[in-house]
Amino acid sequence: MKNGVLILECLDEGDPGSEGQFLLHMFDLMGVDAQYVDVRTKRQLLALLDRPPFRVVHITTHGAFAEETSRQKPRFRGLWSPTDDLTVADLAVLKGKLSKRSVISTACMSGATAFARHFVADTGCDYYVAPTKSPTYATAIFFAHLLYHKYFRLSDRYGRDITKIVDDFASRYKNVAEFTARARQP
Repeated sequence: MKNGVLILECLDEGDPGSEGQFLLHMFDLMGVDAQYVDVRTKRQLLALLDRPPFRVVHITTHGAFAEETSRQKPRFRGLWSPTDDLTVADLAVLKGKLSKRSVISTACMSGATAFARHFVADTGCDYYVAPTKSPTYATAIFFAHLLYHKYFRLSDRYGRDITKIVDDFASRYKNVAEFTARARQP
């Protein structure tokens, strides 16, 4: 497994830009190995999450939500792809496949407690970082830039402890999307 980032992006026609391409350029400037994949189906997304070549996987997509109900807050269902949504039920096929890896998602509300808990437990990833609210494109980019700068460039200070980095971000900046980190329990 290489130290670097696999960027998995599900673009929608209405997106303001490609977060994944922005990240790829940023990693190039930082001298960090990275690979970008334009994901078109849930099946492709699951296949790419099956033992990725890098320590970090960054998923840039949209949150998928349950049908509108009388509830005020929409209920997070999973990660959107152009063909179908990746839900908690789909995670079983990834049992332990993300061991020793960190997964970063910028999908709206993908840090929802139930989904995040299942994601970590089912995939075995060391860290899962995602927003509990809906970040703007600019907020997602800003967060990712700071996270990866601290993770790759300031690792002597942060020890590649993603929870520490996310906590530092939340204490220093107005964390409008409330990014949260969930770590695998030993």
